[in-house]
Amino acid sequence: MKKISILLFVSIFSQVIYSQEYKVGDNELLAMPTAYTMPAGNAYFTDYELILLNYSYAISDRTHLGIFTLFPFTTDFIETFSIGVKQNYYQDEAFALAATLTFTPKNSFLTLGNVLSYKFNKASFHLNINYLKSYSSLEDFVENDKFLVGIGTKINTSERTAFLIEYYSSSEILSFEETSGLINLGMRISSEYFSTDIGFFRPIQMEDDLIGFPFLKFSYYFH
Repeated sequence: MKKISILLFVSIFSQVIYSQEYKVGDNELLAMPTAYTMPAGNAYFTDYELILLNYSYAISDRTHLGIFTLFPFTTDFIETFSIGVKQNYYQDEAFALAATLTFTPKNSFLTLGNVLSYKFNKASFHLNINYLKSYSSLEDFVENDKFLVGIGTKINTSERTAFLIEYYSSSEILSFEETSGLINLGMRISSEYFSTDIGFFRPIQMEDDLIGFPFLKFSYYFH
């Protein structure tokens, strides 16, 4: 579970396009960030699986600051406390690019990422590449590093509903020894202030009858 939580850390700090185009939840797919940012002065709160919490605030139309943590039902929650920033550095009608950084002080865990988003018709495509560093000393910082690559799409089925797909490539990071990656599938239902994502995630080569593990995410948009 801790490794899966780390995967979610990577995806926490993002939001969408310019103010006239942003909709609640546009900042990410199920767990993977998009390159979009919300308007300056706005914020969102997201609850993942009822136990993982994220709050992000837009200090400008292109910059988000955020915090992420486990729900404080145990004293170990402080070990998951993370801070992050997302910076959109390119935007046109179809393409958007953003850089992300997250840092978990207690576990000395750092991620640097870049995400590309492309809109076409009623769908969008997203590519996210992250450099992950876990270290407890200077030697670890120099030698211990990993990469996580994610691709995903959002297909709008109506004004308020969408179908979401994500795939992550690194079995080493996810600690599934016999799997070639992780796939997330789900549906989003949204309104002016709320969005709810319902779906499941599973290792690609999981050898049993289980279809997947349930995924639930709730977001509230302050604007």
